[in-house]
Amino acid sequence: MRRSLGRQLRQLRESAGKSLADAQAAHLGSVRNLQRIEAGQARPKHTFVRSACQVYGAGQATTDRLLAMTDQADTDTWWEAYGTVQHWFTLLLDLEGVADRIYLYSGSLVPGLLQTSAYAKAWFQMNPGYVTDKAYAEREVAVRARRQDVVFDRDVAVTAIIDESALQRIVGSKEIMAEQVAHLRELAARPGTQVHVLPLEAGAHAGGKGEFIVLEFDSDEEPDVAYVETYLSGQYSSKPKVMEELRWRYASLKAMTVPLEEYLGP
Repeated sequence: MRRSLGRQLRQLRESAGKSLADAQAAHLGSVRNLQRIEAGQARPKHTFVRSACQVYGAGQATTDRLLAMTDQADTDTWWEAYGTVQHWFTLLLDLEGVADRIYLYSGSLVPGLLQTSAYAKAWFQMNPGYVTDKAYAEREVAVRARRQDVVFDRDVAVTAIIDESALQRIVGSKEIMAEQVAHLRELAARPGTQVHVLPLEAGAHAGGKGEFIVLEFDSDEEPDVAYVETYLSGQYSSKPKVMEELRWRYASLKAMTVPLEEYLGP
């Protein structure tokens, strides 16, 4: 909730044409503190939210809603119990838990939301964290399983595009891959979930720059968000040009795919 509140305060500021320096000049706080609030790293007080709404020209309904969110901003989130989730990844967990539609593209592995525990563990054992901490993989698998529950235990539309190479790669063992493919079949049969395969024979495609996720929201209060992960961190954007490009890329990729069932056959 704190991160959602921060995002909406940032969106309100930007819609008002105010920079962080402008907000500081209006005595809302230092640029550093404003950045922490907007990133969801600090809980704002009621007085700040009320003042920010006045400076940004928000109406009474928006002000009341943001004040109500402030009361819930310190509610514990499920991933805090694990204590190992990277701070830049928690925003994605927050967004996935409330998104109405999630679009996944993965070129080298099965997307995390669709992985079995055994498949995920085999990947996490290849992470540098496993070298020094043998319990690392088990903790990360537990987080991933809880993440999947949060998404699939509610009414959400999930569309996944997986490169054929990810299904051909033997991760862990042939038995683990067989289990993973069976799990994909089960998910594809779930109402609201689509799994598509991008065949190798499709050749050059619009996903050459790497994997990405697009999250869409029906509420006008939550902007659609794109997420791209690197070895160093995760990057987020709601900029119209970014969203337009990634939606175009996704549509282009999807046009080249085949449904999972068609790819696997009977």
